[in-house]
Amino acid sequence: MVFFKVGAGLSAASLPTEFESNVTKINRASAINFRITSDKISRAQFYSRFTQHVPIVFACFGFVSQNSAVVELIPDSYFAPLDLPTIFNRVAPLEVDLGCGDGSFLTDLAERSPRRDFIGIERLFGRVRSACSKAARRKLTNVRVLQIENSYAVEYLFPRDSVAVFHLLFPDPWPKWRHHGRRVVTAEFLRASHRALVRHGEFRIATDQLDYFEQIRRRTSAAGFDELADNHWDSMPVTTFEENFSSQNTPVYRLSLRKVS
Repeated sequence: MVFFKVGAGLSAASLPTEFESNVTKINRASAINFRITSDKISRAQFYSRFTQHVPIVFACFGFVSQNSAVVELIPDSYFAPLDLPTIFNRVAPLEVDLGCGDGSFLTDLAERSPRRDFIGIERLFGRVRSACSKAARRKLTNVRVLQIENSYAVEYLFPRDSVAVFHLLFPDPWPKWRHHGRRVVTAEFLRASHRALVRHGEFRIATDQLDYFEQIRRRTSAAGFDELADNHWDSMPVTTFEENFSSQNTPVYRLSLRKVS
């Protein structure tokens, strides 16, 4: 199930016939909340066709301040690579926080590294709004937040050799065996990440699930990554998840990878 918030002036009748839609009006800014099942077509087809029918996708306007809306990244196209120099108005190393949550880690990292650019990827609207607000309050011009799925962003939106560092911190572990197919770190996801990373680019992963950690580790060498012994984890900001795990004495498993081929 995929959730969108779009600008007003769109009716259910204007949606492509392939989509099953349940349209519910909400009481702010005359916005419309679309709940759309995309199982019948591929993810790429879904974003491609849907963006032909709506003027604004994943917009924060009407829900957050104008400054926060500037932080949120709304691409001209959801099926073409991002124009990163235009987005940030400069050329700088890019770090991507996959599943940035409320933006705490993302904004802490960006504040420490003003000469680098940062994009947070997050699926949930409330978390996107929070991350946008945090970056706007700190006046961080090197942060953008994009509401979309991690796997789609990595595969379709980041140009080849464009990302210096990917951060994937505490992704949904889907601990039940029958749900393991829903885990984001697949062989395809790692290949797409490898393509997007610059030469010797890094991928930093953390999870509290040992079996997930071992599964990721088994897949990385085949995807063209080498494992680094330790890569400045102690100097990185602490995420909300990590704080919770530490308070419960839950082990955290970390993996630092470098693109080698």
